[in-house]
This record gives sequence, structure tokens and C-alpha cells, in this order.
Amino acid sequence: MTETPDLTGMTLQGYLFAYYRALVAVFGEPTVSDGKTEARWAINTPHGPVIIYNRSDLPATEAISWALDARNLSPGIWANNQIPDPYGPDGPYGSKEDKLRAALLELAGAFERDAASTPGDAGYSDGFADAYAAAASRLRATLEGNS
Repeated sequence: MTETPDLTGMTLQGYLFAYYRALVAVFGEPTVSDGKTEARWAINTPHGPVIIYNRSDLPATEAISWALDARNLSPGIWANNQIPDPYGPDGPYGSKEDKLRAALLELAGAFERDAASTPGDAGYSDGFADAYAAAASRLRATLEGNS
């Protein structure tokens, strides 16, 4: 993963959901700067190169959704498999306090996205229902001590 990969012919192949610090822990500090994104990694995988970058308006340290550019799906799948479950015993949010903080931040982010939308936006009425449900479920499990 130290050699600079050939990045030609790559397109969006999917997304990776992880906290910035998890990406840094696995892939090191962002290695490529293109002036368009705050954080970007160009990685040689066993299946070909992949670029991981943030596409949101959030600062990289607050982003949890990362775009994956590659020539096919395999490098993105490989990248996803390198990230430990942040809520698992070996993940960065293994303590109850960290899990609670992460769940509250996720819930707050869902509410912030909803607040930024307007009734005319596509998916306004229920576009965030899944995000609310997942965050609320994780929050409830953490608060009840079932995680």
C-alpha cells in the first residue's frame, strides 16, 4: 500500500461508512490532496487501486460517509473489510461512554440533515426515517446497557 497507485479510469463504485479516526488508524493520514476534498486516500489493494474521499460539506473529522472510486467493486469491498466495527469490542467506540457519544452524534446529524431539508426536497417526508431508526435503536441499546 506504499506505492502510488495508477488512478486513471476510476469511477464511483460505492461508499464506506466509518469515522475519520478509524480510516486514519487503518490507512494512515490522508495521502492525496486534490484541492476538492479535505481528506483523500489513494490505496493499492490486492484487487486494484481505490480512492477514499469525503464528498460532504462536513469537516473530514466529522464525516462518516466516504466515497469509493475504483475500476470495479472489489477494491471498495476490500477497503470496507479493513475497517473494524466501530461498536465492536476492538472498535474505537468500545466503551459505553464512547458508544453513547457516537450514537448521540449520529442522531444529531440525522436531525441536522432533516432540519436542513425543506418540504419540496425529494424524500423530505421520510428520507431520514432509516437514519433516525438506526441511530435511535443504537442509542436505546446503549442506554439500556444491551450493547
